[in-house]
Amino acid sequence: MRKILQNNKIRVGLLFACCVMIVVLSIVAPKYLLARTLTEQTNRVEVAPEEYYLEAGTMMSRNTSSNLSSIDRIKLISGTWDSNMEKCEITEGFLDEVEAVELAKKQLDVYYKQDVYPYSVQIQYDNLYSYSSELYCYTDTSFNTYTAYLWKITFTKYDNSVENIVYMTESGTILLAWTNGNYSLDEYDLSKFYKNAQSRDILGDNRIYKMSAMKYKPVSSVTIPYPDAEKIQKIENGALLTIRVGGELENFQVLQYKSDTGTGFVFMPLSTGK
Repeated sequence: MRKILQNNKIRVGLLFACCVMIVVLSIVAPKYLLARTLTEQTNRVEVAPEEYYLEAGTMMSRNTSSNLSSIDRIKLISGTWDSNMEKCEITEGFLDEVEAVELAKKQLDVYYKQDVYPYSVQIQYDNLYSYSSELYCYTDTSFNTYTAYLWKITFTKYDNSVENIVYMTESGTILLAWTNGNYSLDEYDLSKFYKNAQSRDILGDNRIYKMSAMKYKPVSSVTIPYPDAEKIQKIENGALLTIRVGGELENFQVLQYKSDTGTGFVFMPLSTGK
């Protein structure tokens, strides 16, 4: 009997010792492992996964691109700055489709109210338009850092009698507006319009630009640098436009023209790389 009691005491003692050891290890071991891991990581340099650089680069590029001026976007889109163009999903831009459509309506009204363009696509009685959109992405070829987006928005009247196509930057600069409607071009002094217009109405942003215009001297041929635009068949009239950005001068041309099936105006740099 005495031997059995002694054995039980030994078992209890061993069990108590094991419990104490487990408690001590549960406190000491994590601290030791943490210190060891910290020392190893401090003294070792590892290459971050490729996905990290891709995601960080994309975020930096979008942040940089969002701050581009209207002039910079035009340069990228027109090819004045070397860029690669591709058609992209309409969700990739900085504007969503509804925002782009409403901005295009507003900016086109600037030209409509000054008789430079014959149609307003704002919703009014007997003036209802449906729309469809395409989005093009232009990225600089040097560093793949700057990206500009070009919206092509087609407004179609409810009875299919008139179609209007607007090419617009995300600043709100209309680079081309075309219609297949009956549009008889009267003599209109485009140079006077651009000389008197507010830069924010034409370029779409509130940066400080100084604009001046002169009469356009026709050239033998002009190529529109924007995708899928109808070819110019005849230049009706136009204006040369000089914009001062800081200490630099940027030169543009604005042309009223006829194509095989319609009439429009196009805004673009005097020389482009495409």
